[in-house]
Amino acid sequence: MTCAPSIASMSLGRAWAGHSLETKLASAHDAGFKGIEVFYEDLEHLASTLPGGVTDANIITSASMFKSLADQFQLIIIALQPFMHFEGLVSEEDHRQKLKALELWFKLAEVLQTNTIQVPSNFLGNGITDDRSRIVSDLRRLADAGMKQKPPIRFAYEGLCWGRFVNKWQQVWEIIQAVDRPNFGMCLDLFHILGRDWANPAADDGKIGPEADTRLHDSLREMVQTLDIDKVYYVQAANAERAGLPMRPGHQWWSDDQPARLTWSRNMRLFPFENGSYMPDEEALAAVLLPRPLGLGYRGWVSMELFSRSMASSDPGVPRRHAERGIESWNIIKNKYQL
Repeated sequence: MTCAPSIASMSLGRAWAGHSLETKLASAHDAGFKGIEVFYEDLEHLASTLPGGVTDANIITSASMFKSLADQFQLIIIALQPFMHFEGLVSEEDHRQKLKALELWFKLAEVLQTNTIQVPSNFLGNGITDDRSRIVSDLRRLADAGMKQKPPIRFAYEGLCWGRFVNKWQQVWEIIQAVDRPNFGMCLDLFHILGRDWANPAADDGKIGPEADTRLHDSLREMVQTLDIDKVYYVQAANAERAGLPMRPGHQWWSDDQPARLTWSRNMRLFPFENGSYMPDEEALAAVLLPRPLGLGYRGWVSMELFSRSMASSDPGVPRRHAERGIESWNIIKNKYQL
């Protein structure tokens, strides 16, 4: 990994679909961001506005339009995401269809001129297995397909805190080691580490229990001692609200079809160090950004990833305000950790 200064990027997020892509990218640029993540849903949404609707050809055209706007606003595309629900599928036909979809994603990555596709851990409620050998085999096949591309595509595996079988960074790291491919690493998402090792949005106090602080501290210490920094392809950072918890049946955003952590994540995220955030992101960021032996000494893209009910507003000022909040959070991080 190149030991360049950490640089802030921004994740647009599906919830901004009500605002034009140009408005989103202009907001990120004007706030001071240098990079951007591309959500596949953004490309689909743009394709739906083209004659013929959502077809593979129109999605590729949308990627070209996205790339032109990113160039216009001097934003580097750091990743395309999320290639969801891939590993551990029981149905061979479902697996075959995902591999077929991957062909389109490779074309999109080429058009967007990014070499990274993010793969979140599977959270389907059925139709998947916890067989570790099957999960590893599937992801190895993914990596091998990526290596055949010119230039090669790398995959950033992300452990969602609501993942059905893979929901901790330790599990992600074990799988990465077992896959053992040069283009298969991780997206280290601090929201998901905090959301599994410390937070429980279904609890009255929003925590996993009285052992939350100790468990997080031990987990982060293990991470610093264990992770190979060259396998951390990029970092995502976010916090969340506690006000309005617990997230249980009867809550205004409760969904019987979603884990509590997923509903909480989609509606109640905040940027790191924002007023109202309650998870201990300072300790998590320190573990990643401080130089060794105190931290991993990470230097690379740090993506300010926010999902929130506030992003669904049709107010035209929403993208600008969120971008400004994100860069303010980044500036706090940059100054605190002397980046």
